[in-house]
Amino acid sequence: MNRVWVRSAILGAVLAALIAGAIYLRSRPQGLPIVDIPAVDSKGYIAALLEKDGATRLVAILPDGSVREAPGDGEFIDGELTWKPDGRRVLFTSNRSRGGSIQVFEWIPDRESDPVQLTPSGASRQNPWFTPDGKEFVYASGGDILATTYPQLRSRQVMPPSDSPDGQQTEGGEHVHAPGEEHEHDLVSTVWTQYSASIEGEAFRRAYVDGSVLLGEYTFSRGQALIIQNLRPSTEAEAIPQAPFGADALDVSFHGASGRAVVAVIGFKFVNLNEIPRDQIGPDGRVKLPFVNALFALGLRDQTVVPIFLAPDDAQTLMAPSISPDGKQVAFVIMEKVEGTKRVTGLLVAPIAEGGVQNAKIIAQGEISSPSWSPDGQKLVYVKDGDVFTVGVDGSGETNITQGKGRFSTPMFSPMR
Repeated sequence: MNRVWVRSAILGAVLAALIAGAIYLRSRPQGLPIVDIPAVDSKGYIAALLEKDGATRLVAILPDGSVREAPGDGEFIDGELTWKPDGRRVLFTSNRSRGGSIQVFEWIPDRESDPVQLTPSGASRQNPWFTPDGKEFVYASGGDILATTYPQLRSRQVMPPSDSPDGQQTEGGEHVHAPGEEHEHDLVSTVWTQYSASIEGEAFRRAYVDGSVLLGEYTFSRGQALIIQNLRPSTEAEAIPQAPFGADALDVSFHGASGRAVVAVIGFKFVNLNEIPRDQIGPDGRVKLPFVNALFALGLRDQTVVPIFLAPDDAQTLMAPSISPDGKQVAFVIMEKVEGTKRVTGLLVAPIAEGGVQNAKIIAQGEISSPSWSPDGQKLVYVKDGDVFTVGVDGSGETNITQGKGRFSTPMFSPMR
């Protein structure tokens, strides 16, 4: 009898420990680190989306080509994904939440673990991005840009700024300033409201944050605008947003280590019609565009603008840029107009330098999409004909790694080395 009681007590203690561990992992105690047992090993993994039964599922493609789906019952629509900088988690959007709103989830791809919801159900979220230090993830929600600390999960509004530094107000709605605060939140918010109205602005789609500077993709009445915003200005002039490019569409790749972005401008547009340079207006009043399609490198820290590619027409369009891990090269796909029909013809890599497209090298051919780099910069991964391929940066060793296992999109190597 005593032995039975002892065994029952031991079993009960083990079950209690397991339950406590599960509660710990899901509740994310504030200020405590996350410990993975065993340690996560995602080296060589590729996160991607897989079309399945009319839905889209997050998957991990293992180095041997096998495919592991993020667990969960239901026809979920998993969306935009990004890796935590250390490769221990994949963040993605999904309607797995209670009520079906699109929220940010995380998944550990090297084990059979359920995705965990990180943002509370409510307004839908999109385009999550981890800061390089892994301490916050930034995302769009309701046309604004928010940031959530990780793993504490404290949220704040980044752009336009909230009424107080910590994103809170008193019950009466008044703004309570912290001691020494320079009121930069009020300044940015006021200037942004005026600026957004002047361009008939609508909503942020995505953003990246480098220190006190935000780089955002913003929709306005005539297309998309690239917004550069000083989040901590000391003067009204410093609070004025910069919008170097407007376009029918923008593709942005951001390199957190250097604070550099490469931007594909597709169908250039002036953002503010009241600020068109006089030399761009002809005698007949028609506006002359400086270019139609382009690829630019922007330095947020040194405030440089480098034209990698400029096209006076739409005969060639460069899309889906992806900056190499060392920040020196950019991969992109090229769309060419052949006999009046546009089609993607290949994947190229060019140096990030003025006129760099002149030294571009063809890496792979075909209708390619969503290129991304391996963490060592030696390979690229992309989609062609629905399958996921890899190829050496010199164009050698093109390999179909999914071999008809489904139709995939947005493959991305784990950053774990």
